[in-house]
Amino acid sequence: AGHVSTVNEAFDLYLSRNGPAYVERERQDPEQVVTLLIGVGGLATLAHPRELFAAGGLEDLLARLKSAGLTGMEVYYQDYLPPEIETFRALAQKFDLLPLGGSDYHGLGGPQQREPGDIPLPMEPVERLFALARERGSADRARTARRG
Repeated sequence: AGHVSTVNEAFDLYLSRNGPAYVERERQDPEQVVTLLIGVGGLATLAHPRELFAAGGLEDLLARLKSAGLTGMEVYYQDYLPPEIETFRALAQKFDLLPLGGSDYHGLGGPQQREPGDIPLPMEPVERLFALARERGSADRARTARRG
């Protein structure tokens, strides 16, 4: 209707936390989310640990989420510096999590936007994630067949 010229402008003017059209949403704690994902046959992974690390408490959160069933965490990301990657790789190893990565792709045109999947990620943890997904899918199919 011409009220805004871009999606970003709509968020800035109306949809952001202090905007007139903002609606608070129901939230779950991180352990509930991991449990929900596991319950529907998914694999839970943690994205953007740098923000959590900077705020403090990442190790405590990882311990709680691992107990709930967390499978992996983002270690490799386009903007992470080598010392950050090493810190997150060591944390993933400490908590027996797959060291995964993400490009945080939101569409072309963003500042320094890369193509989806364009991150410095070793293939070995990706292959392990796929293997876990196949195992989980096979187990879910077997459970469904027993119920049917």
